[in-house]
Amino acid sequence: MSKHHFLKKALSWTAAGAGLAAYVYYQNYHVKQTNYYVESPIFTEDLNGYRIAQISDLHYPEQRVSLDDILNRIDEMKPNLIVMTGDNLAKSIKGFDEKEWYAFATALTQMAPTYAVSGENDLVNPLGRQAEQMLTKAGATYLNDEAVTLTAHGTPFVLMGLMEKPTKRFLKGNALQFIHLTPEQQSLPKLLLAHHPEAFLRYHEDITKSPDLVFSGHAHGGEIRVPHFGGIKAKNQGTLPKYTDGVFHIPGSPNKQMVISTGIAHGELPIRLNNCPEIVNVVLTDSRQSLSDNLQQAVETETALDGGYTVTRLQNDYEERKRAKYQQHSQESVEETESY
Repeated sequence: MSKHHFLKKALSWTAAGAGLAAYVYYQNYHVKQTNYYVESPIFTEDLNGYRIAQISDLHYPEQRVSLDDILNRIDEMKPNLIVMTGDNLAKSIKGFDEKEWYAFATALTQMAPTYAVSGENDLVNPLGRQAEQMLTKAGATYLNDEAVTLTAHGTPFVLMGLMEKPTKRFLKGNALQFIHLTPEQQSLPKLLLAHHPEAFLRYHEDITKSPDLVFSGHAHGGEIRVPHFGGIKAKNQGTLPKYTDGVFHIPGSPNKQMVISTGIAHGELPIRLNNCPEIVNVVLTDSRQSLSDNLQQAVETETALDGGYTVTRLQNDYEERKRAKYQQHSQESVEETESY
């Protein structure tokens, strides 16, 4: 092999290695936003267009994504509600910064009402209880097997939160048995924060508490994702897991749905591949067409207030020009007839 050929090959391998390193870095240190429009006839009136930002599996302080980047993403979403679906902390207390955690929590609650549930990491971390108290002090609400009634501009709905337990036996029976709903709450649209997606069907065993939409995480998107196949491994699901990301529904019941976030931090494997850290933006709607029409109307209203050209204004101007041209043509015909 000539020296020139060797150098050329070495440079090619170096460039390939640098490209791979840059790709791996991007996959672990860049946060993406995923948008889901969750459609159900129960999300009517002011719930139509209601926006929910979801953070899952943050594993603070071991996340590789800047907290500021997360906050900036959520601020751009302009959510009506923020939910944190467990494993908010890493298992270890190493690097935990009380001031940073409190500042992060405060920033979230200033953007929108914030609700959280725990995951298994939050139970084993010695600072788990302290971190929860700091979140609460910042204005967030932990839902430990609790349900609250919230309103979307006057339209009520129920938000339930499933508390993590020391063993997973609570996922094998009626998982929501410790959450109590009033008769009025049972009749309202119900959302559930639950860390474990693999127990999706268990959340519906008690029909009076059956959630219309579940927010979950835990699976980290399957850690390493293969195009067209999905994630390769998830805790409590094994290899080629089913529930890793996206929107699912109960077979035969399309309006009983679950949104799974791939989360922020890495899971049992040290890296994420084809699987960027994720913030989820969920928009509730009773009809995508209705939502689209409402958004178009809102854009037109704002544009009109700013004096800009809206679709309606362009159409009106076009019709006005047609009428003027028709009237001019009619007048010219009359004048031509009178000349005879």
